[in-house]
Amino acid sequence: MNSQTLWLMTLLVLVGMGILFLMNFTPALHQATLEKKQLDLNDIKTITIEREGKPHTLSLEQQIELIKYLNLAHPVQKSPHENQLDPIDFEKITVYRFKHPELTIIPVGYMGPNLLFSSLELNPSGYMRDSSEGKFKNFIAQSIEK
Repeated sequence: MNSQTLWLMTLLVLVGMGILFLMNFTPALHQATLEKKQLDLNDIKTITIEREGKPHTLSLEQQIELIKYLNLAHPVQKSPHENQLDPIDFEKITVYRFKHPELTIIPVGYMGPNLLFSSLELNPSGYMRDSSEGKFKNFIAQSIEK
């Protein structure tokens, strides 16, 4: 074998390895960008729902249920939803955590039975929409009454 053939084969092997590396690495990059942020139940110190300037602290069972609703929420874009919302009955939800700074959830309104809210940590470029079909709305109303 001459020197030119050896260089060509080496180059082809390196290009092939690069292609295989990119093919295997690309799904990991794509999956990491689509991964939703989840709130860890073990990191929650306390949760309050503020209504008319008064914070209402939730019990442990209520905190677990609220975190489940927040973890099931889906990100949505900001603009198309703002004109078709029902009014809200609380000012904000604050999640105090042990290992992370507090998380503030600002309600935007209700899209039918589902809450549309803003949280910079969960979706910095848009809103989040719960998918409970009214269960989250009822939960908040019951939590504030108690």
